[in-house]
Amino acid sequence: MIKLSPNKSIAIVAGGGDAPRLLIESLEQQQLHYFILAIKDNADPKLLINRKHQWVSLGELKKIFKALKENNVSHVSLIGSISRPSIKSLKLDSKAIFTILKFGMKSFLGGDNKLLTTVLKIFESEGYQIISPEKITPELITPKGVLGKIKPCKTDMEDVEIGKKVLETLGMLDVGQAVVVENHYILGIEAAEGTNNLIKRSKLLKKEKKPYGVLVKMKKSTQDMRIDLPSIGVHTIEELKHAGLRGIAIKSGESFIIDIKEVIKEADKNKIFILGI
Repeated sequence: MIKLSPNKSIAIVAGGGDAPRLLIESLEQQQLHYFILAIKDNADPKLLINRKHQWVSLGELKKIFKALKENNVSHVSLIGSISRPSIKSLKLDSKAIFTILKFGMKSFLGGDNKLLTTVLKIFESEGYQIISPEKITPELITPKGVLGKIKPCKTDMEDVEIGKKVLETLGMLDVGQAVVVENHYILGIEAAEGTNNLIKRSKLLKKEKKPYGVLVKMKKSTQDMRIDLPSIGVHTIEELKHAGLRGIAIKSGESFIIDIKEVIKEADKNKIFILGI
């Protein structure tokens, strides 16, 4: 249970996907004050209906911190997918320009983990406390073991081990959270396109016509637990089915499953295994 000082609120920096909705509903159930910073071109407009919010772009730091102050925010939680804009497309206000000069341009270049870690430091430098989403909604965290009725076979488990080793190595370079492995052969590694597009791409490279291959998803080894944890939802299961993959292995305790009951139900229906590793 999160405790706030009287009249203080939590700001939810909301990206895309369904995870922000679950976080906000949990805050409402706990009767905690909150305010939504909705990232333009990412957050779902339906999420904001009858809820206190402010639309912002990534370069509008002056607007962001003004909104936080006006809404008595003391804590900030980041959740949801955010598509990285090109540097040329960013419209930086004076606060953003000053911040880049303060932290150095190199802090904003490189992999997603490096960039998001810098974002956390910016909020913290302004006096805000960062809260990891699972502190608010622990039910999102992936449990360990087989989830559902479908179990992985020996070949599946061998593919999972290969995927784990690949991600452990690449994580140190701040590259990708997911990999697809089929019969010991790496079909694809997640890049800027995201997990669902990785799955679609892997379908074109599959060697087997029957359902074979697994998606392995883990946080990067150098990643801050408070941001951008790997997540899956019902749509992930649908993509696995269409791609002809056997299942998914996702790191337990360090990842999210959005609407876990529905995800397991969809996986069982389509004979896809889910394994918390």
